[in-house]
Amino acid sequence: MGKIDESQLLNFESIFMETKEKPHHSLKTLSLLYQGQFKNLFLSFFFFIIKHSPVWVIPVITANIINIVTYSQVHSLKELWVQFAIVAVVIAQNIPTHILHISYFSKASRHVEAALRSTLIRKLQHLSMSFHSELRSGMLQAKILRDVENIEILSKQMMFSFSAAITNVVVAISITAFYSLQMTLFFLLVVPVGIVVVFIFRRALRLRNREFRKQIEMMSGEVAETVDMIPVTRAHGLQHVEMNKANRMLKILKGKGYRLDVTEAFFGSSSWVVFQVLQMLCLLFSAFMAMRGEITVGEVVMYQAYFTQILMAVNQIIVVYPQLAKGYESLVSVSEILSSKEKEEYDGKLRLNQINGNFEFEHVEFQYKDSQKQVLSNFHLQVKAGECIALVGNQEQEKLRY
Repeated sequence: MGKIDESQLLNFESIFMETKEKPHHSLKTLSLLYQGQFKNLFLSFFFFIIKHSPVWVIPVITANIINIVTYSQVHSLKELWVQFAIVAVVIAQNIPTHILHISYFSKASRHVEAALRSTLIRKLQHLSMSFHSELRSGMLQAKILRDVENIEILSKQMMFSFSAAITNVVVAISITAFYSLQMTLFFLLVVPVGIVVVFIFRRALRLRNREFRKQIEMMSGEVAETVDMIPVTRAHGLQHVEMNKANRMLKILKGKGYRLDVTEAFFGSSSWVVFQVLQMLCLLFSAFMAMRGEITVGEVVMYQAYFTQILMAVNQIIVVYPQLAKGYESLVSVSEILSSKEKEEYDGKLRLNQINGNFEFEHVEFQYKDSQKQVLSNFHLQVKAGECIALVGNQEQEKLRY
């Protein structure tokens, strides 16, 4: 078999190595991952605008129909059928445009997902053995599987939820401004409230997600080690030791997961209460303007519909923010591998003319990186051909060091 040309493979390592991204630049890192896919993203967003247009057209049609019925003396039945025909066409186009929207986005997101997993796996093959010894296999699996999946979810939330919410706010306010500046000024009060709610909870959510992510990685490492050591623990009758250690880890994980769930619940319920109060205020304000004759009855319904859209959009941003925080934390987690410079390239194998089977270590010294302390000093060991040597002792005696 011929040698694989790595330049032909999907590779994102240069993004993390050359740009030297920092954890708080996660959004910029995500945009760099989608380099070369902007055309697909643009087409996806273009068809999203078209397929989502019924949400903005229906309130206007509803207001027109209510006004036609309310002021029937100046309107005809024909106008009702015209309104129905317009809304029917707008609704029907949702099917083909939605398929095109998902199709173009899927091309981009699936490319990034495959490229990221491929880059991680390939980078692991080049990292030094000391790097692998610091990260257990379970933790590496969590990064390759769980973190990449969270990054993919982050991409979908940015397109399907965050971008859609921003678009809904902009369109709803623009249409309202066309009809009434007073209602527009009232609507503009909602966006700052939503931003304040997100800002209040942002730091707490990021902290809880980071703690939970690190604990999941530690737990994955413990599980992988426990599974690998089952023959040894069974042979020495140490099953209870491993089970107690796993239970301690699970107890810590449960506590961190509980705190994360409570924070997210308080985040969501607080925003819901605030927005329900604002929605009732909007209804009262628009009803007051209708009583003064400044707007029609149909416009009251239209403004309430657009205000509800704005509330839902801002609330959608608030609801998905915990998912965005998880995705950003996963970007940081993945960058720990992809930005690492602890590479140890393979230089080939020496061809041995003869193997006697004798191993001898003389004056061996060893110290961990970023430490001046010698953990091994003047170590001697001789293993003769056919000889088997075992290191026996409890956990405190650090057999792994040898």
